Amino acid sequence: MEEYLKLGTVFLQKTQNAMPMMVVGYLPVHPETGEMYDYLVVMYPQGWVSDNSLLMIDHGEVGEILYNGFYDEKTDELISKIQAIE
Repeated sequence: MEEYLKLGTVFLQKTQNAMPMMVVGYLPVHPETGEMYDYLVVMYPQGWVSDNSLLMIDHGEVGEILYNGFYDEKTDELISKIQAIE
């Protein structure tokens, strides 16, 4: 897998007429299927408006990066832990 996106990263999904999305979390688990995804995202700029506005996607669905999210030493530590789970 490519490097994980940072929290706050805004990107276009690899679909026709894609709307911008923003990363708000990592490794969400679908409550009904138990399937784990790479990212928890919301539509940008709307953000979270209800539980139905939270989407789960995998890295392969990420297209063009519009904005790279915040990055610091703690981000590095967290992403290293996430990659160790894979």
